Amino acid sequence: MAALWGLVAWLWAGGDLPGWWVPTACVLLWVSVPLVVVDVRHQRLPDALTVGVLPLLSAALAVAALGGGGWALVLRALVGAGVFLAVHILVAALRPGALGGGDVKLALPVGAVLGVLGVEALLLALVLASVITLVLIASVPRWRRGAPHGPGMLGAACVLAVTAV
Repeated sequence: MAALWGLVAWLWAGGDLPGWWVPTACVLLWVSVPLVVVDVRHQRLPDALTVGVLPLLSAALAVAALGGGGWALVLRALVGAGVFLAVHILVAALRPGALGGGDVKLALPVGAVLGVLGVEALLLALVLASVITLVLIASVPRWRRGAPHGPGMLGAACVLAVTAV
């Protein structure tokens, strides 16, 4: 975790990450680590972890809005959350078993962060998350019938959160 936050600090110090975005990037990285570990170990994202993500990321996005993003940031976050959630609900409905309930619940706050970054980030995150999940399926024999999607979704969001602002 320290290395990830160190990366955020380094990017901020180098002018590659605006100060108003640092809290959001740090919170996203902070919640992602335990979620990915649990999903990899147990192929589940329990409510005990996913439910707390929404208020934490909402608070970080509020700081970003107050720090420079304004109401436009709030609107992009809301649209992103809705779109990302809708896509995950659609996939879960069309392909039962492809996503767990935790993946769908996590799509709301992750989509809010991605929405701030723009439509391109939302689309890229969907593709990148799928690629990461496919790599997991191909590389871990016990996941031949399906890998956890949380690592892909969170990995894509974290990469974009520190590079796409």
